[in-house]
Amino acid sequence: MRFFESDVELQLSKSEHLTKSQQNEEFVKTIDVSQMIGIEWAITVKFYAALHYVQAYFASRSGRTPATHDRRATAIQRDPLISGAYDDYRELEDMQGGPV
Repeated sequence: MRFFESDVELQLSKSEHLTKSQQNEEFVKTIDVSQMIGIEWAITVKFYAALHYVQAYFASRSGRTPATHDRRATAIQRDPLISGAYDDYRELEDMQGGPV
């Protein structure tokens, strides 16, 4: 069973992804990182900022973005212009508890 099933795939534009990244970057500054729970949330927010930067990149290249974490990771790894960021992206994803 899938939740929120839709016939329309959500595709944000480059500028919409950049806005989301910037909002996440601003929001993370408000998180109290003096306790572990705050650190964990800050890592998650930073990961999603990075995710939206990556999605903005793909949106600018083809107008389409990978729809899942696994597809995004594969696309990063295969793209010669950003493949160097793959290990850092996956490390941040792993730190925030994302798919392996």
